[in-house]
Amino acid sequence: MTLARHREAKNTYRLPQGEAIRKELGKFFRAQRLAILDWLATGKKDMGDPLPDAFPDWNDFGLGNLAMSERMAPKLEAIWDEQGAKFTAKIGLDANDWEVNNPHVADAIDKASLDFCTSTNETTSLDLEDALAKTREALKASLIEKGESVAVLTKRIKAIFDGAETWRARRIATSEASRATHAAQEMAAAASGVVTGWELLISEDACPLCQTIKRRVPAVKLGQAFAVIGTHPSYATIKHPPLHVSCQCSMNEILDIDKQPKWVKTLHDPVPEEEDYAPGEAPESARPKKPAPPKAVKPKPAAPKKVKPLVPAGKPVGEALAVAPDFSPNMQRQIKGAKDAIDKVHGDGNLPKIPIEKINKGPNAGQMTVVKGKPTKIDIHTHTETPRITAAHEIGHFLDWSGIEAKHRGSLGQIDYRKDPRFNGFLEAVDKSDTIQSLKDVRLKESVTVVQGKLTSTCKVDKRYVNYLLQDHEVFARAYSQWIATRSEDPEMMAELSHMIRFGEKRTYKDQWDHDDFKPIAAEIDKLFKGLGWLR
Repeated sequence: MTLARHREAKNTYRLPQGEAIRKELGKFFRAQRLAILDWLATGKKDMGDPLPDAFPDWNDFGLGNLAMSERMAPKLEAIWDEQGAKFTAKIGLDANDWEVNNPHVADAIDKASLDFCTSTNETTSLDLEDALAKTREALKASLIEKGESVAVLTKRIKAIFDGAETWRARRIATSEASRATHAAQEMAAAASGVVTGWELLISEDACPLCQTIKRRVPAVKLGQAFAVIGTHPSYATIKHPPLHVSCQCSMNEILDIDKQPKWVKTLHDPVPEEEDYAPGEAPESARPKKPAPPKAVKPKPAAPKKVKPLVPAGKPVGEALAVAPDFSPNMQRQIKGAKDAIDKVHGDGNLPKIPIEKINKGPNAGQMTVVKGKPTKIDIHTHTETPRITAAHEIGHFLDWSGIEAKHRGSLGQIDYRKDPRFNGFLEAVDKSDTIQSLKDVRLKESVTVVQGKLTSTCKVDKRYVNYLLQDHEVFARAYSQWIATRSEDPEMMAELSHMIRFGEKRTYKDQWDHDDFKPIAAEIDKLFKGLGWLR
């Protein structure tokens, strides 16, 4: 998570501190220390250079992400088990209904364990690479002798693991115990049918970041994120505490029998303001600027005519889509949320009915199966980080194949957009967009440089994948999903979209549009759908 360091917070709400996680992490870090130091001393590098070119992968020592996750998952499961049952009883349901052996719960625990172990190992590897780079710089600057370099690197490695085995293990354990507690509550709430949302509870000495989130987003609907911070694929979207490393904030359920609060939209990369700091502690950047001198008053122009908002026409698209019952309650809610967002934006004609089914293997977040030019089903991956955008994307393909009547179609049954004059405005806006232009530029190169934090790498351009991204039917599906998110203003879809835009900026191939870049495209889709009779 791309957040600054935070001080230790008081455990105001008596959250589990993850002592079992801390102990197991300490053991794992010690095993990594011994493995890397033994390798450095005995099996490292080319004989002509005292320093290695790079460190081996943790999997080479049997200490990779999966090995770590296998040891951490039981510790997380114990917290999920206790806290899920405790919460279920708290809201008046039978605690025995909560089972960590439930496949959906077990999958969520396994994913949470692998996510945190992957992030932990990545941080350790970056620290080691930084230590190696600093040692090389010192050697190059003649601050150390060539014969001293291994000893200096060894000292730096020991310092890394000294911190990892003590304060870092403690902070990770505190964070993951909080995450397990609140994730279990979120899943139990989604299955309960009586929880409508969450009130954020900040710890007694909450930091300015937590203060500003609490002040600006005191309560959210069930499943909605309080904030989206940074670009980490697993931790950027914050649906529950911890809000940052070592955070001790919590949340309180809002039931359907309670007075419903004013629901607030998700924050995106919030910045604390002066009132979020203790008196006298706010930095200059957080203080309000002095107002500029008043400008001469100009006569007000005539008020523009109000534009009548577009509303859906035709039959609801959602009526054609049957969600398979074996999705987890949360995934069912997410897909229903995508269907509701679509029906809020536009209607359609007489679509054939197809199922939306789950997949849990393969690299695709979603996919549509086509047989003899006709869609037969839509699949959504159970672990996708963007379930609503993914569902809307695949439904966009469904409309392409089955919703829009067209004279010209491709070999697989998709619309031949370049031969259909109804799509001229859409294609012109798309072709002029910065995102599509950047993909076309990348396609002409053999390799590109990617910068991620301190790491810079050169990647060979996968021209086959870039050509796939530039196919008209694929561009339409991506544009359609972004249009639905933008026009419906669904907070969870907008949070997913924001994550995809920010994450795309860090990747080799950017596939979604910045908000300003997308405005002309959205306007053309408005015209297209109005012409199809799906908007009025």
